[in-house]
Formats: sequence, C-alpha cells, structure tokens
Amino acid sequence: TPGAVHALRIEPNPSFGRMQLVVEDGSTGLTEADILDLQGRVVRHLGPVWVGPRGRIEWDGTDAGGSRVSGGVYLARLKRGGKVETSRFTVLR
Repeated sequence: TPGAVHALRIEPNPSFGRMQLVVEDGSTGLTEADILDLQGRVVRHLGPVWVGPRGRIEWDGTDAGGSRVSGGVYLARLKRGGKVETSRFTVLR
C-alpha cells in the first residue's frame, strides 16, 4: 500500500558505532524511530525527520543523555504513514 513501510534494515549490523536505519520502500514522509532495549524501554528517540524513498536515518550509538550505549542486542522501531516496522541489531563494545 502507498506510504507503508515494507522493510527496515540496519547498517552495519553488528556495529561498534554509528548505524543507519535504512527504509527499503519507495514512499516519502515524516518518519520517527525509537531505539529500544530488549525490555522495550526507549533508549533514544530519532525524529521526526523527512525521509525519501529508500531513505536513511543515522543513529550515533548514544542514548538520550548522549552516552554511548552498552554492547548488546537492541530493537529499532520505525513509524511512518501509520505503519510500524521493527528490526533487531547488535551493538559491539
């Protein structure tokens, strides 16, 4: 459907630092993303930002306070056009 988020990929995965949330669809729109720990707590909120077709949102690997996150498994939750997409990734330290 138009405006739907069809896929979310994290690059690189795993990573030691900066990562990009890659939206793999052809739509354009305001997009928000949350980085979550495995307990579902929001570590960092990104956006809203305008993302075009096959767009990217960069995350610098820090929490809301600006500190680097611990190594481990996290989730990225992307919201755009009333749709939500989630992807799992690993931060190495």
